[in-house]
Amino acid sequence: MSRKLTDVDESGVDRSYYHGTISREEAVRRLQNANTDGAFLLRMSATQAGAYTISLQSNGEIKHIRVKSTEEGFSLGKSKELFASIWDLVEAQLDKSLKSTKGDQAVQLVYPLPTSNEAIAPDVLEHAADAGMDPMMFGDDVMAFMTGGMSAEEVAARRKKQLEEGGIASLVKE
Repeated sequence: MSRKLTDVDESGVDRSYYHGTISREEAVRRLQNANTDGAFLLRMSATQAGAYTISLQSNGEIKHIRVKSTEEGFSLGKSKELFASIWDLVEAQLDKSLKSTKGDQAVQLVYPLPTSNEAIAPDVLEHAADAGMDPMMFGDDVMAFMTGGMSAEEVAARRKKQLEEGGIASLVKE
């Protein structure tokens, strides 16, 4: 595993380590499969809407660092340093000593763990209007799919059930 941030999008921002909306347990599983101290991923909390968490492996243990998000920006823990985007925050933390939410041991973000899914980060969806799209027209299920919180099969099953229960009108969000 190399420390290169090579999976960069058109805006020049690396999002390869964004794993979408996954549970703490799934983050642990993915990091244990990588089994590399310093490996990390960024995820949206499956239990707290809109909350980012950095999950990483340090000394063989999986740690989780909650990211604070305010209108002014993003920060870690009690830090007063704010970043304009989640991506700026992560980039600034690479190879620095950090504190996880549990434990006193310092940890480091060294190796971005690329994801195999195509989850779209929320900040990208916020700019969908620039491309002529209104993400609110997709409905909650499709938005959950796009951000990595639901599989295509789950969306299809829910849509099928909606259609059976309420007809075609039930699929259109007003």
